[in-house]
Amino acid sequence: MELCKIMEADGVAAIDIVSGSQETPEWASPPYYMPEGSNTDITSAIKKAGVKTPIWVAGKIMDPSLAEEILKDGKADISV
Repeated sequence: MELCKIMEADGVAAIDIVSGSQETPEWASPPYYMPEGSNTDITSAIKKAGVKTPIWVAGKIMDPSLAEEILKDGKADISV
């Protein structure tokens, strides 16, 4: 959240939230057993911290209705 605040202060146009690394590849490309919308807990926390810059979220958002729900609930500004 602090990094997002710094980026916002520096004037970035948007912040794209994804997760995962070489050690945790299941987060970078979520398999069937991972929850849908697996990064929305992160984006929700960023939004609640007061970051106003548009937040993108990705992570097993495979249904348009889930994408709409994420936006409607204010968990992110763009869902892919």
